[in-house]
Amino acid sequence: MYKSHVENHFDFVNDLKINRVTVATVEKFISDRRKHKVSLPLLRKLLIAFGQVMKYAVRHRLIDHNPVC
Repeated sequence: MYKSHVENHFDFVNDLKINRVTVATVEKFISDRRKHKVSLPLLRKLLIAFGQVMKYAVRHRLIDHNPVC
């Protein structure tokens, strides 16, 4: 399931360094997904996956804070 989410919904971050992801990036992600008629339950699942990736980056000190939370 996560592989499908990454392949279908996270293409915008392929060329973006993890330390360049900001709250504004997350908000743009949410608005773009809503424009593409993504359902709210799926959007919640995507944000959970996105948040877990960012949490991992914080834990490994790649970034200072999690912009998804």
